[in-house]
Amino acid sequence: MGQEKRNPSDTTLFKGAPLAVLLGSGLDSVTDGFPVEDTIPFDEIEGLSAPTVPGHRGELRRCVTAGRPCLYIHGRRHFYEGAFGDIRSLLGFLHRIGVTRLVLTSAAGSLVRSVSPGELVLVSDLIDTQSRRPAGSLSTREAVSQSERDVVSRRLALDAGMSRDLWVAARRAKVGLGRGAAAVCAGPVYETPSEIKALQETGASVVTMSGAPEVEAANSLGIRVAIIAVVTNWAAGISSVRLRHNDVLEVARSSASAVRQLIVEFVKTPG
Repeated sequence: MGQEKRNPSDTTLFKGAPLAVLLGSGLDSVTDGFPVEDTIPFDEIEGLSAPTVPGHRGELRRCVTAGRPCLYIHGRRHFYEGAFGDIRSLLGFLHRIGVTRLVLTSAAGSLVRSVSPGELVLVSDLIDTQSRRPAGSLSTREAVSQSERDVVSRRLALDAGMSRDLWVAARRAKVGLGRGAAAVCAGPVYETPSEIKALQETGASVVTMSGAPEVEAANSLGIRVAIIAVVTNWAAGISSVRLRHNDVLEVARSSASAVRQLIVEFVKTPG
């Protein structure tokens, strides 16, 4: 018999503390040293399943950070894993237990020489190339009105107040933080040098394989969201080094301390 799924109404996880932080590839150690009050594996939550990509633990932890309870999401199922349903289930769970603010983190490749591996970037906007239709959208044989296109645009909104508070928190933590747009590609392969040149023309500073589906789901539920990109590599064509996931994880792990310091200072800021 399989393990019984937890019903969100039966848990007090994160009640009364509305901030969640989603930790991307290689960032599990961000919660090291934080007192842990509860842990729930993804497969104990209805609608979620364990990630298949190395570097994503697949669990939720309620930890005390700067004297306040915060929910940390260790990993995620990506859009390229066929998991948009999982993403919506995860955000739905967060909404049901009272989360109102979400900080997303993700590994990213740099598209510009001014942003080097190991640096953090506050994402100012998203350039979504994943060609997703929002849940409940019309079929491809039906016309999409201008108003519906506007709704899709609004679903990729990043919260200006949260971004401002993260910027201030970085200054207090003495953590370097750049700013720039992020291109979100389908994955699970790295882009070709020609694709990278095309993305550079869009004005994006970094490229990643996650973020847009989570922002879309968060926006639809009224959850405020901001994104920190952890730059783990130069994009293809900028460097002659062959891109490997293990190298991405290694650089992300070396950046976990900076992410932890940033989050600690952000938690101290009233939301």
